[in-house]
Amino acid sequence: MLKKFSREYLDIINSEFLGLNLTRIESYDDFYLKQVLDSTLPFECMSISDSLDQCQVVLDIGFGGGFPLLPLALINPEQSFIGLEAREKKVKAVRSIASKLNILNVSVHHLRSEGVLIDLPTMITFKAVGMVTTCLKLLNVAAPCFVLCYKGPNYHQEEQYDAPNGWKLIAEESIELPGVEGRVALLYENVPRGTFKKYNKKLVKLSELI
Repeated sequence: MLKKFSREYLDIINSEFLGLNLTRIESYDDFYLKQVLDSTLPFECMSISDSLDQCQVVLDIGFGGGFPLLPLALINPEQSFIGLEAREKKVKAVRSIASKLNILNVSVHHLRSEGVLIDLPTMITFKAVGMVTTCLKLLNVAAPCFVLCYKGPNYHQEEQYDAPNGWKLIAEESIELPGVEGRVALLYENVPRGTFKKYNKKLVKLSELI
């Protein structure tokens, strides 16, 4: 299923959206390994799959060419997925790709994470992100949440990954991809401190985007 999906996905990118830089990968095998499998393998880890079971929705922030958003939505058809992306052209492209691939449990939006109030139990994903602490601080969280960060094998050397106040690191999983540089999945959980703080009423509620 995933290999067929991967081939069709890359064909659509190369035929209709070639100028948008949705991926730099050209071969089917590399696309399957580095985009599709790289997106889905972390969810085979028990710590991550168990956390997903506690969530009502998966929120992918900065999905770019649709990763990990669309591969995850494909393998979890009963789960609701929301994607946020700052570049409108990529939002429109990924919306079209999801439709062509018949992925119906995805909603994508031209929004930044700092403009959204996460008011549902949510699994949040960041792939190819910058500093973990910066990403966590941008989140407006008003419900129990997990955050999954996809990082390279040298992330220890690249940044201080200690969680900011209100978050704790609960799992660190090494992901093995054949012939591909290693991947590390970092799973964070927000730590409620009594009642959640009040947020700007102008924020868009995540529950309104499903």
